[in-house]
Amino acid sequence: MTATVRYNPGVIVGSGATTDCWTASNQGPCTITVTGTRGTATVGALAELDFTAVLGDAEATDVELMSFAFAPPAQVNVTTANGRVRLSDVCREGGQVRLLQTATPLSIRLLPQPATDVLEVEIGGMGTEGASLRMHSMLGREVLTTTTFEGRTHLDVSTLPAGTYTLVIATRGVTRTSTILIAR
Repeated sequence: MTATVRYNPGVIVGSGATTDCWTASNQGPCTITVTGTRGTATVGALAELDFTAVLGDAEATDVELMSFAFAPPAQVNVTTANGRVRLSDVCREGGQVRLLQTATPLSIRLLPQPATDVLEVEIGGMGTEGASLRMHSMLGREVLTTTTFEGRTHLDVSTLPAGTYTLVIATRGVTRTSTILIAR
């Protein structure tokens, strides 16, 4: 079996046994030839392609099967179908495609507990996005709201009555709720 496959090397490149046709001067589609054999099996994969995702000029590529033939020619009907590879968690800042950094887990630390005058909120893994902080009384009334772009924020809770509150922190599409105790 011989097949010709075309794809955008700005999204994926061949790796392992799959030929990599990317070069700095090749800004267009890559075309590779794939060979395989079925052996004695009557079903199964004839060949496998290994690719590595890269951050080039696009977030998706068609993987087109341009030609396919058995060698020697077989008396069988062959149906082909193209595929599509799409990278997720990308941003287009500055006109380029980049992965969004999601490897750092979101961590929240609240000190002291109970708080008296100032509550220190430390948010790890927030990246460059801001975080929305909203504090509610046990009756559901919003008593404090702010936005921060810093990893550490000090909230003035000196005017709030003693009691139990909920702090809702939203960043990177994640919302976390914590219980806050204020003592006088």
